[in-house]
This record gives sequence, C-alpha cells and structure tokens, in this order.
Amino acid sequence: MIGHRAQFGLRSTSFALAFQGIRKLNYRHAFHAANFGDVLKHSVYCLLLRSLVRKPKPVFILDTHASCGLFDLQGEQAQRTLEHQAGLARLLHHVRT
Repeated sequence: MIGHRAQFGLRSTSFALAFQGIRKLNYRHAFHAANFGDVLKHSVYCLLLRSLVRKPKPVFILDTHASCGLFDLQGEQAQRTLEHQAGLARLLHHVRT
C-alpha cells in the first residue's frame, strides 16, 4: 500500500498530516443550513436555472451534491451554530421590511 505522502507527492510531513485530517472531515449540513454561503449559492443557482429555461431546448440538471433538502432551523443542530441568522433570517428580514 502506498502511503499518503508518496501517493500524492507530498514532501512535508505536516502538510501530509493536515491533508489526512481533511479527508476525515465529517460535514453535516444541518449545522450550516441557510447560512450566508447557502443563501448565496442558491441565489446564483436560481438565476442560472432561470436563464437556462429561457432557451427553447430541454434542460437536464443533476445535482450530485444534494442533501435531504429540508432542515429544521429550530432544531438542535441549527440552534447550536445559529448560522442561519446571518443568512436566510437576515434575507427574510430585509424582504419583509
């Protein structure tokens, strides 16, 4: 078995250890749902889709990184980070006022 350093051509041991740590990252979107980055991503995504469907030809879209698509922002995970307050909640506040 080839070690991570040799396999990826890494020379620095500290960089190789950092790289291994990144590979083991456990990301759960429920902690980050509706944050600023999420709102920006979905806004751009909607603009692109609106542009694509203006064309007369059919469009096929496959989202390879979709998650469950519905998150409880009052749930335990979202409430631990409160990231949605700087994203969706802030946007909705400005839309409603």
